[in-house]
Amino acid sequence: MDEQLPSQNDSLHYLEDEILARIKNFNQSAKWYRRRYYATTMSAILLSGAITVIAGWRPNPHGNWPSNLILALGAASTVIAAWGAFFSPRETWLLYAQTLNKLKSLRAQIEYTVRSPVSIPDAKPRIDTFFARYQAIVDEHNKQWLDIRSSSTRNARQEFPKHDGATSPGRG
Repeated sequence: MDEQLPSQNDSLHYLEDEILARIKNFNQSAKWYRRRYYATTMSAILLSGAITVIAGWRPNPHGNWPSNLILALGAASTVIAAWGAFFSPRETWLLYAQTLNKLKSLRAQIEYTVRSPVSIPDAKPRIDTFFARYQAIVDEHNKQWLDIRSSSTRNARQEFPKHDGATSPGRG
């Protein structure tokens, strides 16, 4: 009976360490994507507003700088929109936040079980159940992440197609 206890404790400690590492990683990733989502959204809004204001100005008799500024801001806005379409920061931020909450819930259940009186024969099935749940959370996260990546790549290609020269205007 004493020989089983260290291996069960080792399994539980391994699982706890894995969950804590994922929580830390996913927390950082959720914060990163959330900041990128807000930055791209606000940048696109500010640039669109600036373009509208500049486009409404009366022509400057001393030069053509508003048109050039509109061109530059329009280009920057397009780049930001493309970046947002390609990386899907909002969807990825929400995915990491959702997975983070699931991992925190699992960690709380493990902590509760560790602090509750558990007979040794019950420990192994509980640890196995916790690990299976952990693996399911990670597998679901990875599947959804791949779905977001493939979807955002497909959308970015549709919104911003490559020009191969053959389909350029004037090359019938």
